[in-house]
Amino acid sequence: MQLTTSHAQEANCAHFTTYWLHSVFPMMQALGEDAMRILYSAKQDPMVIDTRSALTELSERVRTMAASANQFAEYPAAVSGRPAPYDELLKGMRIKITQGQSNVEISRDRWLNLELSCGDLDKLCDNLIVNEDGAHNHLYTTPISLIIEADDNLF
Repeated sequence: MQLTTSHAQEANCAHFTTYWLHSVFPMMQALGEDAMRILYSAKQDPMVIDTRSALTELSERVRTMAASANQFAEYPAAVSGRPAPYDELLKGMRIKITQGQSNVEISRDRWLNLELSCGDLDKLCDNLIVNEDGAHNHLYTTPISLIIEADDNLF
């Protein structure tokens, strides 16, 4: 797993996040959309964005799934609207607990697939809890990482 991020990556992430929040989400609010979004571009790490309370609830749902006999779950995301400056909105997030090495990828049917070890699943759940409005966390995995952004004024 990658453990560091360059200042250039952080600045690029902040630029895209600022553009998205100020240009695209007001339109989503007008449409009445109030679900998680997963933004993807081949040149960017995917970003999951939702309110802090919704991300915290998702963390709890993932932990509940992990504690059950079911080792797989799907969490749909909204796909309406323009994803700019990203290329597309993904259909959702699929999480599978694996005994092997973690892997994060975009599926052919346009879902974010996370195959995570128990340790990385715990990290995901921890990172889904964003303590400050407008802040973001990173889940560092291979071959791509995941940005988790919270904005309580989205909807």
